Amino acid sequence: SPSLHFGPSKYMQTYFGVTPQQSSNNGFAQYSASSGLQGATLTVGLDATFSRHRAVRTAVGTSRLLGNAAKSPIVQNKQSYFGGTGLVYTF
Repeated sequence: SPSLHFGPSKYMQTYFGVTPQQSSNNGFAQYSASSGLQGATLTVGLDATFSRHRAVRTAVGTSRLLGNAAKSPIVQNKQSYFGGTGLVYTF
């Protein structure tokens, strides 16, 4: 399942921006991250049902930062990967 993620300016500045104070403290260049497209995710899932009540759910995927988020000086890796498996019990 593909998805796109958008962020308002306050969110983008909080997580991807660098204020003048932060720049002087950590050496990253000042950066103002405005609202817009933050990233894209692609997830593939598989469900294995064993009975009416029990199943195993597995998902793997990748996310990529885009736009202003990807251009931020604090971003070290624009691409990330994830996965997980869980037991499902339905009442």
